[in-house]
Amino acid sequence: MPYLNVRTLPLSAQQATYLLRRATFGPTPAEITAFTGLTPTQAVQQLINNKSYVANPPPPLEFDESKPNTGQPFLDKPFNGDRNFWFGTYVKFWWIGQMARQDVPPSLLDKLALFWQNHFVTTRNDVDDYRFVDQYLRLLRTNALGNFRTFVIEITKDPAMLRYLNGNQNKKNSPNENYARELQEFFTVGNKDFSGKNNYTEDDVKAPARVLTGWDYTNFWSEGSTSFETTFISNLHDTANKVFSTNYGTATITGRSGATTNWPIL
Repeated sequence: MPYLNVRTLPLSAQQATYLLRRATFGPTPAEITAFTGLTPTQAVQQLINNKSYVANPPPPLEFDESKPNTGQPFLDKPFNGDRNFWFGTYVKFWWIGQMARQDVPPSLLDKLALFWQNHFVTTRNDVDDYRFVDQYLRLLRTNALGNFRTFVIEITKDPAMLRYLNGNQNKKNSPNENYARELQEFFTVGNKDFSGKNNYTEDDVKAPARVLTGWDYTNFWSEGSTSFETTFISNLHDTANKVFSTNYGTATITGRSGATTNWPIL
């Protein structure tokens, strides 16, 4: 809040502990000592700056004692459907490992990434391609401390999210409103304002669904494929104008073709 006085008194050990337990995972006594005596501003800035130590961790590794190549990366290898479940498990363990790391200074990054995973939620069972899951988690970590507008745009086009909320099924002749509804109800404006008034109408669900038609991904569960990507299929995109309600100032998104389609609400 803009009118609160900035606290400048140094953190006590108890306050440093409180901060680190909420901003990181399991602070050590040495980390608590290092933060004791910092001002709140210094402490928070250090937690943000320390993201550089964990921003680009090494890739997940395969672990199978029966295989001679155990302990080796697998995301740089062709897709292996027979190992999809286990590779997905190793990606999960990799992410937990980032949260539990004690070999780097404490950082806010992974606690925020966990927060955003619960916000821009997908599930491994629905996504069902270990490469998609890995890219989704890395997207969360890359954008956790960044610009929210950019974050929303990137998560909207992410293959894992396209699968989870049916964005890949959203086509001009049969729009799927699942993501457009979640985008507003949970990801951005919320269903109602503080007075109980609706923040959007049903037409405001239909309009962004039409704006977002045409996005898809390549090589899902494609045995032996070495890459995948988000793709925009222009002939599946609704190029007509989309009109929003007074909740959005009766804005009109002018129909256009190509991957440079305007984004609503952002």
